Amino acid sequence: MHTFDLTGKTVFVTGASGGIGLALVKGFAEASANVVATDLNPEPVAAAMAGNDRVMPIALDVSDASGIGEALAQARVHFGPVDILINNAGTIPRGTILEETAAHVLATVQMTLFSAYHIVEICARKMVALADARPRSF
Repeated sequence: MHTFDLTGKTVFVTGASGGIGLALVKGFAEASANVVATDLNPEPVAAAMAGNDRVMPIALDVSDASGIGEALAQARVHFGPVDILINNAGTIPRGTILEETAAHVLATVQMTLFSAYHIVEICARKMVALADARPRSF
């Protein structure tokens, strides 16, 4: 297993409260990174990382572009510019083809794809705006 030292780096993780997302939060925290752990319900990550001052859980609906901007602003105030974005949030239809509706499947696809698009677009704009001060960070 490789050990990374990410001291001074800030990582922004979406879908952080369980499974892969929570594992990422734990791994980045172990590598000494500051971690902004976002999820619709950040309580599981808050409980799992209680007492770790390098982890900041934030409630975030990644399908809300204005909420993304607010969460990035909170991250910047608390830790400084974000260096690494992990787009982990997403969902899949849970029912069978006979139970799901086309509208629900379309909404699921839109949330999963467009939330990733929106957060990358917002982050890229911030990176460009701050390029002179700190290249490749936002």
